[in-house]
Amino acid sequence: MLATGRDPAGAVRLWRVHTGRWPVVAYTLGMADQAGYRYQEVVAGRAEADASARRWAEEIRRYGRPRSREPDETVPDRTHLLR
Repeated sequence: MLATGRDPAGAVRLWRVHTGRWPVVAYTLGMADQAGYRYQEVVAGRAEADASARRWAEEIRRYGRPRSREPDETVPDRTHLLR
């Protein structure tokens, strides 16, 4: 069965199977009413994706954002989702 717009996770799985590439995405939240940022990269293979995610997590813990990458876009404030 092909992935459709109703199954975005299925579309990502199908894309990974055909390309061998894995998306890695991180969002940092802004404070109060400030915007946050989206960071994204595409890597080859799950091991590289896992390593990138761990590196970003450590950088976010230490510095508040992935220092090894500039943000790809500004995203609206989403702190209301934390409630």
